[in-house]
Amino acid sequence: MSERRSGRDARRHGRARARGLKLYVVAGVVLLSGIAVYGLSTIQSSAVQGDIGPAPNVTLRTDAGDVPLASARGKILVLYFSFPG
Repeated sequence: MSERRSGRDARRHGRARARGLKLYVVAGVVLLSGIAVYGLSTIQSSAVQGDIGPAPNVTLRTDAGDVPLASARGKILVLYFSFPG
């Protein structure tokens, strides 16, 4: 003879199961977030800037004349490359 659960027992079992599922989802999100943070922190700490000296002084040829790139230090610079043809 099979036992059937009453309506109250079935709802209680369903809620417990839903709580368990939510717990697994939250634990998975926390675990994946931790792995992502660890991975990103490892990448940033391994990227070491080498001591290769200052950048070369480049002169940009414009319609208004030649402009040394060093004169644009600290300013916003938009480069537009146009090729004849």
